[in-house]
Amino acid sequence: MKNIILNKNNLIVILFVFCLLNFSFSFFNLINSKEVVVFDLAGTFENFQNTLSEKKIDQDLHHIYLSRFSNALEQASHEYSNDNNVVIVPTPAVISGATDITEILQSKIITTYQKISYQGE
Repeated sequence: MKNIILNKNNLIVILFVFCLLNFSFSFFNLINSKEVVVFDLAGTFENFQNTLSEKKIDQDLHHIYLSRFSNALEQASHEYSNDNNVVIVPTPAVISGATDITEILQSKIITTYQKISYQGE
C-alpha cells in the first residue's frame, strides 16, 4: 500500500514538473517571437513635466494632468505593443540593435491624452 501512495506522489510531481517545463517553453517562445523596441520614457516624461511647469498651474491640477498622462502612456503603449507584436523597453535598457519608437509612441500618447482629457471634462 505504501508503494502505491509513493508512486502516486511521484506521478503528481512528474506531472507538475512537466506542466512547469511546458509553460516555461511556451513563455520563452512567446517572448522570442516578439521584437524588442525602445522608448525614451524619461525624456518623454521630462518634456511633459516641463510643459506643465511652464503653465504655472496649482498642485491639484498638476496631479490631474499627471494622472491623465500616466493613463495615456499606459493605454498607448499597450495598444502599440499589441498591434505591432513588440515588447517596449526603456531606452537605457538596450545598448544597440533595437528600433526606437519614441516619436511614434509620443504621438499616440498625445492623441490618447486628448481623448482622456475630453472625456474627463
